[in-house]
Formats: sequence, structure tokens, C-alpha cells
Amino acid sequence: MSAENDEEKWIEALAETNDNEFVEHVVEFKLGGDLTNKKLWHVYINYLKSRISKAKIDYWMEQYTKVSNPLKRHFIEFQAKAKMEKQGKKVTF
Repeated sequence: MSAENDEEKWIEALAETNDNEFVEHVVEFKLGGDLTNKKLWHVYINYLKSRISKAKIDYWMEQYTKVSNPLKRHFIEFQAKAKMEKQGKKVTF
């Protein structure tokens, strides 16, 4: 498995540059392409915990929460709508 397909190995490879700003930019760019990649979020937050200030960690935890909560709510609404439609009820959200 290549480092590109394994988030932990990928971030470790980036970290070998010893350039935190570079790592942040590259990982944040990748996150921007797939905000639902939980594995990458968790690995990145752990990377930040080991190398970056608490303020930066708090910022990214806030961003993750902003992305995660609406996705969960949307998924729950989608499931409820599908269940009600299966029962023959007309649903509009």
C-alpha cells in the first residue's frame, strides 16, 4: 500500500520535511477535496497535537465539528425520509 492511500504514512512522509507550514497546506488542500475523510481528519488532528499550538488544534477541531455535524444530521434526515416513503407517506424536508 502506498503512502498516498494510507493517511498516516502519507502525513509521516510529509512530516519528514520538518516544515510544519508545508504539511499544513498540503493536508488542508487534501481535506478540502474530501471533507468527509474521517481518517485524514483524525490523523491530521493527532499530527497537530504533536507539533502545533493548542490554538491551531482548537481551530481544526472546530472546523471538523462544523463539517461533521451537518453531515450526520443530513444522513439521519435522509434515513427518516426513506423509511417514511417506504411506508407510503409523502415527505418533504
